[in-house]
Amino acid sequence: MNDQDLERLLKVAGPRERPPADVEHAVRAVLHAEWRAMLREGRSRRSRFGAFALAASLAVAAVGAWIAGAQFARTPAAVGTLAAANGDVREDAGLFAGWRAVNVGEVVVAGRTLETGAGGRAAIALPGGMSLRLDRDTRIAFVDSSRLQIERGALYLDSGAGQSRTAQLRVETPAGSVQHVGTQYELRLLEAGVQLRVREGRVEFRAPDGSVEHGRVGEQLVIFDDGRVQRATTPRHGASWDWIADAAPDVDIEGMSLARFLSWAGRELGCEVTLGGEIRESDLAAIVVHGSTTGLPPADALHAVLATTNFLATIADGRIVVERRMPG
Repeated sequence: MNDQDLERLLKVAGPRERPPADVEHAVRAVLHAEWRAMLREGRSRRSRFGAFALAASLAVAAVGAWIAGAQFARTPAAVGTLAAANGDVREDAGLFAGWRAVNVGEVVVAGRTLETGAGGRAAIALPGGMSLRLDRDTRIAFVDSSRLQIERGALYLDSGAGQSRTAQLRVETPAGSVQHVGTQYELRLLEAGVQLRVREGRVEFRAPDGSVEHGRVGEQLVIFDDGRVQRATTPRHGASWDWIADAAPDVDIEGMSLARFLSWAGRELGCEVTLGGEIRESDLAAIVVHGSTTGLPPADALHAVLATTNFLATIADGRIVVERRMPG
């Protein structure tokens, strides 16, 4: 045996990081010792081959064990935090670990698969103020902090307001990839394609052949696997969006201005906030709310908070109309 033979053996693990010098030296020493022993004992060719194969297997196992250990020792990159979980939400925790339940507050890392069960929904807080919601029976895999793959089900992305609109997340599907441009949108996998509904802003869908389709606010696109595209209008509020509110994480209202709270409610419900009478936004900005709305969906939270003020709200036709309470 020579160094070239050992070099080929050490390459069995593929083009990965080279083992430390002490590990490689130890493997070489074991193989050389076994080879010399075979020659001294004058074993038959068959016996020598069997002994050498055993030694080679042990060497490969040693290198493989080091590589596996090195992989497990690396800390996976964090891509977000589980902000809400209703029902069954679990992740594939990696090689040999299997599926396990995920709890609110846990960090979501790259390289893992996350899924909701038949009765489960989830919300994930992402960098830049983005919020990702998962509908029932949905499975996704985060490649890294800017890219995920959806394997089944439906998701909703709210890229946030203001500066956070610059944050990007590409969603890859079997039919192509979706990139948002400051938006709220829903993506649902179909048997023969994908459905995109744009609640705010716009999205870009890029097919494997390089063709691009753009969806704008109030538009629904169905992109079939054969390349056909169907467009239709879609409302920004209503029952078809209710699952998103059901998956919404709790909001901490303590110390929040009423104006900011109303803006939050409007985004969650897909409604425009309209001020009635002589109400000015500065009036609402000056009011600080207190307490907690934990466990309340956005519409109920809206009415609960306003019940502590001199204002009330009516939700109708895609608007939240805020008015002053009548005395008495």
